Amino acid sequence: MDLDRAEPATLSLLDEAALTPRERERLGRRPTLDNFAHFARHSTKHTQLFFVKIYRGADFLGLAPVTKIVNYQSTKLLRPDRRKWLGPLLGPLARKTTFMIDPAFLAFEYAAPFFCPFAGDEDAVRAAVSEHLKRKPDADMIWIAEPRRDTTWAGAHGYDCFSTLPMVHVELAGHATVESYVEALSKKRRRNWRVDREAFDARGGTLAHYEAPVPPGVLEEMHACLLQSAAHGDLAVPYEDLLNDRAAFLGQPQHAIVAQVAGRVVGFFSYIANGPALQQCHGGFDYEASHAVKAYANLINAAIEHAIANGFQRVTMGPLNNETKRRAGTHHMPVMVSLWCRSAVTRLLMRSFFLKNLQVYTGPG
Repeated sequence: MDLDRAEPATLSLLDEAALTPRERERLGRRPTLDNFAHFARHSTKHTQLFFVKIYRGADFLGLAPVTKIVNYQSTKLLRPDRRKWLGPLLGPLARKTTFMIDPAFLAFEYAAPFFCPFAGDEDAVRAAVSEHLKRKPDADMIWIAEPRRDTTWAGAHGYDCFSTLPMVHVELAGHATVESYVEALSKKRRRNWRVDREAFDARGGTLAHYEAPVPPGVLEEMHACLLQSAAHGDLAVPYEDLLNDRAAFLGQPQHAIVAQVAGRVVGFFSYIANGPALQQCHGGFDYEASHAVKAYANLINAAIEHAIANGFQRVTMGPLNNETKRRAGTHHMPVMVSLWCRSAVTRLLMRSFFLKNLQVYTGPG
């Protein structure tokens, strides 16, 4: 279906928080879109989720999941050394409402964020969604995060492009057993796998696997770990209020791998099964207790073992934001952001101060 030759007046663009059964069917019943729709039902005053859907008559042509961040202090996204002086300097100028097309509420799915029944329509759907968002009177900025691609379209539509944190993947293709996978690791990584598990076992650590629905008591302990991790995090997350919302988290369909000591949850990873991928959607830790048993590394290893045993081809762990992820990942998948600014002043500020000073993971190389 050639959208480029479609008359603009023939296209209808709708902002809706839910998917219809027909739309779900046409898009292949994607669990990541279902996850986004779940969080959309819990939208907050600050973080509002919806789908921009495109129709021509009765024909459904595609959609994009959009996160609206209201009046956010954008200097929080800078490196700490820049944030400290630019925040007070820019003051109210830094508060912007941004429409984000981003994979955070898609369990960090590594795919183009414009979903179409026919793949050939993606660029036209992209352009239609972009123009739709630009027409919103409160849109100060539009942020599109996706796998790295050619920047010709972005430049032609007024976007600046830059790289952001890559996504961490563990590729498991070709491994039918965890023993096969471990044998293929480097000598140092094999040793770490063994030593981490020995420390976990010696300090009384246990691992538990839960399919949805996770027992309510376990979920409450997991949520407490989630909030503790958020409080300790170095990187600002503009949609954190919704991503960590208690009601949204407790009601989210998710599979969990939980680390416990003396019957108490000290850390967890939760995942969504999406075709060949086991995609991490949350993680959280009781920092003091989890460090003592090396819970983080053992949860990653448990997720890999679980994925292999259940026929998954990869485990995904979201953005590269810590050293443990960096060491465990076999592939760091490049991500680019295309950023549009309504105001010429805002665009100048972004080019001059923001794009080269955005927060990044700065651990060992």
